[in-house]
Amino acid sequence: MGATLEARLDWDRFSVDLRGHATLVRPMPIGAENWSNRGLPSGADLARQLVQLRDAHDRGDAQVMVGVDRIDYIKGLLERFRAIERSFDRYPEHRGRWTFVQIAAPSRTHIRRYRELNTELDALVDEVNWKFRTEGWKPIHLLAKHHDSTAVHAFLSMARICVVSSLHDGMNLVAKEFIASREDGDGVLVLSEFTGAAIRPAS
Repeated sequence: MGATLEARLDWDRFSVDLRGHATLVRPMPIGAENWSNRGLPSGADLARQLVQLRDAHDRGDAQVMVGVDRIDYIKGLLERFRAIERSFDRYPEHRGRWTFVQIAAPSRTHIRRYRELNTELDALVDEVNWKFRTEGWKPIHLLAKHHDSTAVHAFLSMARICVVSSLHDGMNLVAKEFIASREDGDGVLVLSEFTGAAIRPAS
């Protein structure tokens, strides 16, 4: 049997000490590629695309909140939709003024529990929409299919608020991509503390 190496972990300094040698461990968040480098619509072309999206999905004059996620438990989609329900319950003056668009890419559909999650999401969205919807407005639009980068960029550009409310996640580039989509420098990012994008690198 080989010798056992004993290392000491220093969680305050994020370091590993082995035989008097300290190795520092630092999170190094990656960035998101600038949307302008991807050959996507901008300016007047983007404005026309946003009008078409609003018409296609019956957004009307409501402001848009957006989420872009895989359909996965760690993304907290059920919890997110319940939070939206609670928000419209507590603040009825926002009904009709805001709508939430969830871009949800199907994931691991060969696994039964993931298929059940899809069913649960559909049922919850129907429940919330029937509770609050009015003629010409509903609180949640669940778009459960894969979207290309052009469509994702358009929805991020349209939204005034982006919600990244993961329960346990890695880097999550959506947070960075939303910020990169803000040509006017305006908008609100609601970011869970449980995503890698929320961790500030140690100095």
